[in-house]
Amino acid sequence: MIKTYRFPGGAKIHEGEKMKSAIALQETVIIDPPARVIIPMVQHIGTPAKCIIGINEKVKIGQLIGEAVGSFSANIHASVSGTVASITQCIMPNGHPAEAVIINNDYSESSVTLETPSDPLQISRDEFVSLIHAAGIVGLSGSGCPTAVKFASDRAGKIDTLIINGAECEPYLSVDHRTMLDKPDRIIDAIRIITTVFSIPNAFIGIEDNKDDAIKLLQSKITNNNIKVVKLPAIYPQGGEKQLIYALTKKRIKSGTLPIDAGIIVINVNTAAAISQVLRQGKALTERVVTVAGMVASPRNYQVRIGTPLEMLIDAAGGLSAGVRKVIYGGPMMGQAVSRLDIPVIKTCTGIVAMGKQSVGHEELACIRCGRCFHVCPMRLMPMSIDHYFRANAIEEVQGTGVADCIECGSCSYICPSKRALTQSCSTCKAILRKRNTQSTIKPSKVEKEA
Repeated sequence: MIKTYRFPGGAKIHEGEKMKSAIALQETVIIDPPARVIIPMVQHIGTPAKCIIGINEKVKIGQLIGEAVGSFSANIHASVSGTVASITQCIMPNGHPAEAVIINNDYSESSVTLETPSDPLQISRDEFVSLIHAAGIVGLSGSGCPTAVKFASDRAGKIDTLIINGAECEPYLSVDHRTMLDKPDRIIDAIRIITTVFSIPNAFIGIEDNKDDAIKLLQSKITNNNIKVVKLPAIYPQGGEKQLIYALTKKRIKSGTLPIDAGIIVINVNTAAAISQVLRQGKALTERVVTVAGMVASPRNYQVRIGTPLEMLIDAAGGLSAGVRKVIYGGPMMGQAVSRLDIPVIKTCTGIVAMGKQSVGHEELACIRCGRCFHVCPMRLMPMSIDHYFRANAIEEVQGTGVADCIECGSCSYICPSKRALTQSCSTCKAILRKRNTQSTIKPSKVEKEA
């Protein structure tokens, strides 16, 4: 039995626990593709893709329509066959505009596939990186990191541990749980390929103990001694990358460094399944499974094409129930409230959660210095101090608080008895400091020097 380690902080979250389990037990429903899809050129962290298609052009499912720009970017593919109606701006979940390709579906379902190796276990590391880059694979847990970037590092040859993240600690969401039940062979296949290609001796699949069926199923599929399924306590945010690494290896990822610096790579179970599909079937990332939960008539997991408007997903779930006050894109802890339902599903969309009055309208009270936010913070920060400095506009004071290490898990806001927006304060401070640091590294132009 693998020994596990308790990461600092964390909170037990009971909201949505029954619904989360109930949804996971139901089979995934496949939604018919919409008449029109909206496909943004940015569905990942890093540089947006460059649109390489024109208006009125015919496209097929899996055809490249957005080309990755630079090393930290991801390809974008058509999710339906049809005609490009327009290239315009669409509103993203964060409220910012992004370039998007609008495709009118012709329902012919004509498609193209990527080139696949005869034996994925025999490919080189460079071939592996090239293939998953071509397919536009990104972190499907919501992180959106281009997966090829993780394996393209010059340190990739020194990886000693592969971690597959099946913890899924967000309330209400059960996409990962369902994938482990539906696609265990693909997950195991991806692990075998990755560990073989990169000569990785150890692989762990970390799963919270409230998903016992997934744990038993994956254990029954394993034939390699170097792959181990590990049961973890259900505590939020167990699925956080640094928290999961500590729980399985007791290694701490130092501030300013990456897991690969410690010889570790972490990928989500859905990302693993997608990698197997690319290497075996040559299928680009054009669809994903999304949990629709909360105050809807039929909470369920739905398989949907990238670019499908949220309203179609909600309609498939029977519509919003009376009393909905907020629709969250993602999970209730780390997701974003949206003000419109024409926003498209993108690669990083893990769920849509409709919440009632319990999620809004809380009046902020004065901080009582109880310290609860510190005790639940998995990064051992002091959110109350960061919040105090932010509200006092003392941004310089924030520099020494370690706010850059905040993972924005929302635990501090959740536990705060005064209902203060602690996570938002930390997030805003990070953005301000990041912008300042970026500006300070920009060299003045020749004209500015002469001036």
